[in-house]
Amino acid sequence: MTSAAQRSLSSGAESRAQAARIVHGVVHHGRHLEAALAAVGAQDKAFVYDLVSTTIRYQPALDRLWAAARSGASEEDDPRLRSLGLVGLAQVLHTHIPDHAAVAATVEASRLLGLGRAAPLLNAVLRRVTRERRDLDDRARNDLELRYAHPAWWITRLQQDWPDDWPRLLEAGLERAPMTLRVNIRRTNVADCRAALEAQGVDSRPTHRASYGLILATPRPIASLDIYTRGWASVQDEAAQLAVPLLAPEPGNHILDACCAPGNKLAQIRETAPEHCRLVGLDISARRLEYARRELERLGHAGVELRCADASQPGALPPREEFDRILLDTPCTASGTVRRHPDVKIHRRPEDICARAALACKLLENLWGHLRPGGRLLFTSCSVFREETDEVVRNFLNNHVKEGMLLDPTVPWGRHEPTGVHNLTGEEGMDGFFYAVLLKTESTPTRASPNRLATHTPLTDTPEIDGPRTRPTL
Repeated sequence: MTSAAQRSLSSGAESRAQAARIVHGVVHHGRHLEAALAAVGAQDKAFVYDLVSTTIRYQPALDRLWAAARSGASEEDDPRLRSLGLVGLAQVLHTHIPDHAAVAATVEASRLLGLGRAAPLLNAVLRRVTRERRDLDDRARNDLELRYAHPAWWITRLQQDWPDDWPRLLEAGLERAPMTLRVNIRRTNVADCRAALEAQGVDSRPTHRASYGLILATPRPIASLDIYTRGWASVQDEAAQLAVPLLAPEPGNHILDACCAPGNKLAQIRETAPEHCRLVGLDISARRLEYARRELERLGHAGVELRCADASQPGALPPREEFDRILLDTPCTASGTVRRHPDVKIHRRPEDICARAALACKLLENLWGHLRPGGRLLFTSCSVFREETDEVVRNFLNNHVKEGMLLDPTVPWGRHEPTGVHNLTGEEGMDGFFYAVLLKTESTPTRASPNRLATHTPLTDTPEIDGPRTRPTL
């Protein structure tokens, strides 16, 4: 091997070793992928970023392949070696890197990680998979976890919740999400923002549904864009941008964003609300609330009151404080954001769904007491699991027959159902998202039949309401 080839192999090995360290931290120590990637050094950053992202995206399938390919090996299955093995498998199965280069550099990386004794095993596993690559399609036909690279419990839940759509949801979950920006219309407009991007050599196009969004042709580090440093734009998926307009605030309204950090929707409310509205942002995390404060400052949004409190608890707000509009973007499993946050497939567990749904119910019940009669509460979630969305709204309306009514937004997007509006992952290029607009009536509403709120079988034993509230359009 020439000295130049040796240097190239050494450099490639270091990149693979760095990728394996990050994968190990995410898979075995619960690190968040976004935070882990932010610490990647400048050298080969784009390559390492892409390699780690690809490995995490396909991790459920790669993990099964690794276990099968090393079966019978006498060596202990060291988690560090497994992480490096997944990085190697990701290269030979999901990149255009030549097999020989991927295998050689990955095996060399084992020595950099102090795993040199396992290099022969690693080499054998990677070469076996490259030889048997054509057989994987046959295996995947009967192994959904291998085929769709999602945990088995996740696949089962989607099959239950979306019997006609689950394959497309899983396929969409493996796609790379576009980089979408929300334009700060208090400082600029979409046309000028797009022109500023073009001047920097960045192509973009307007979003299809959101009024003030731009989608970049190629993702870029947000801090490298002039429009970001000027406070002209923020990163926000188009599905999330569609939530705030459903609040439809009026001049002088008192508005609460109840789980406001990291501040994207809070800033969007400030950017689009009519004059003389009073805006309060509440969040349980002081650290994340500080991030929201800095975002508001970057965007030039003054006059927003930030409070640190747990919105699920009765004492979070003064007993007599009422709001005309409340946004509850509830904490959830974030299953609808799996395209841009593939590590949620690794970090989430089946029991998280029930726990997050229970928290959403507590938040909704507590905040409802602070909504004025005639006021509007927007319940949103970036989950595609019905227990966190439809069932929360259904149970809430069952318990508030006299004063709770679901409004039907007259919007041309999403799937309009009796409990709210769904945007499924990948539909129109957006994340999975759920929206329910709840009106607090000033008097007992008209009852109607048949019971449209019983369209979907509940996941719990919650009794059905005996007739949905009238659903006027927004």
